[in-house]
Amino acid sequence: MYVPSRVMRIVTAQVISTLRTLAFRDAAIAAEVSGGASDGTAGLGGAFARNVHRQIARWVRLHPGVDPAGLRITTLQPVPSVARRVRLGAVDAQLATLVTSTATELTLRIKLPVRQHPDSRTDWRWVQLDIPIPQHLHHRSITGWHLPEVTLDRRGALFRFAFAETVPRPPTVANAASAVGVDWSPKDMVVAATVVRDTQSNAMYSDFRGRRFDDHGLSVKLARLQRQGQFLRRKIARLEQLIPQASIPTRQRLEGRMSALQAEMLSCGQKRARINRDLAYLAAQYVTVIARASGASIIALEDLATLEARGLGKDVNNTVAQSARRVAANAIEHIAARDGLTVVDVPPRGTSANCPTCDNLVSRPGGYHSAACATCMFTVNRDDVGAVNTAKRALAAERVTRRRGSQRQRVTRQQHRPVIRCRDKTTPTPKRRRHRRVRRTTPATTPMITRAEASPRGTDQKKQVTLTCRNTRVTTDHSHRQTSTRVSISVRDP
Repeated sequence: MYVPSRVMRIVTAQVISTLRTLAFRDAAIAAEVSGGASDGTAGLGGAFARNVHRQIARWVRLHPGVDPAGLRITTLQPVPSVARRVRLGAVDAQLATLVTSTATELTLRIKLPVRQHPDSRTDWRWVQLDIPIPQHLHHRSITGWHLPEVTLDRRGALFRFAFAETVPRPPTVANAASAVGVDWSPKDMVVAATVVRDTQSNAMYSDFRGRRFDDHGLSVKLARLQRQGQFLRRKIARLEQLIPQASIPTRQRLEGRMSALQAEMLSCGQKRARINRDLAYLAAQYVTVIARASGASIIALEDLATLEARGLGKDVNNTVAQSARRVAANAIEHIAARDGLTVVDVPPRGTSANCPTCDNLVSRPGGYHSAACATCMFTVNRDDVGAVNTAKRALAAERVTRRRGSQRQRVTRQQHRPVIRCRDKTTPTPKRRRHRRVRRTTPATTPMITRAEASPRGTDQKKQVTLTCRNTRVTTDHSHRQTSTRVSISVRDP
């Protein structure tokens, strides 16, 4: 069978990333077994090192009396699954070329085999694919297209293109006058607040009002799919225990049932991936709209590389871990680049626990989601404090570095500067929640008291009092709409 050397380049580019990840994890396991520290072992982060430590501890519990000195990654983890994709960017023009035929269409020429087992070079011929450009990219200032990454799914081939686009030059962090801070909330996913810096006095101001992202019910659907996936995983684990002990007819029936459950769990995971992506890009658009409306030039995000949910309970930790925050951070960076905005990562430690004005620890008088400062005399939501502190740390940065392999900047050192709480008087006063006492039972009849009975002759006159009981009912209706688009691809021979 004849295979061109360019195809081998695609295979190498596909496999080398997986092999690097496995080698990195194998070195981490060897360092942990040899007695390395749990935090920062071999350049690892604290969360990753703790996960490796938990995997080794679980293996030791399941294999008592076995020395884990020679433990490798092949023993702890199963064989990784490689995605069915082809990276055409790893080849040259002798295997694939891409040209822009019209303003709304791309032409991809690729050499493919005409037989299942090609014997010579003549069995490989050129095939032309006409790919329409999505409508939302027609009015973009795109300067060049790159070869796509082809992924196979149940509906066919999916082409993922990378293109070069002309965008405004983003401002630097030192020259920014305002910033939008994003707090990764466990409840609302994204809470954004704006902080403005006076260029003359260098003082910072904020209204301490966080804007919460409305996910249109996607988080509820995501939680339902998550519970369904966990339920299916428990059933599959139970079947794996029953199959070795069952008879041959029963074993065949159980194996068929387990195959159906595995297919259903895979479908459930694919649905969650799509919802996570939609949720992430909706949140990114929401944050960029707030930044444009407030005139901010910086979007500050909590650094997810060092952010870990601990001590909040099993349900909250699971919700934070299964969310689309990392995808949302990349989507914010992608959308903000078109508007000339700078995205900066700041250290997340203490953003929701310290007061933005005096930097003291805040109390929790109303539970976990409340924050009150006795020195500054205010009580707001905990997520609002986190968003204000995130924006403040970006404006008060002293050292900004660029993360390796990414264009996003990262604040490594900042100083405390008080944020003065204020309110823009051009907007109406925000409504405060008031609880109205409503009588749930039928009120007793109050007899009417005449003036003569209430005030006998010879005493002071009394005024008549009339009591009125009103029952109110409030009905709310929320309706949301979603739209979806599909891109069709036509294939024809040259």
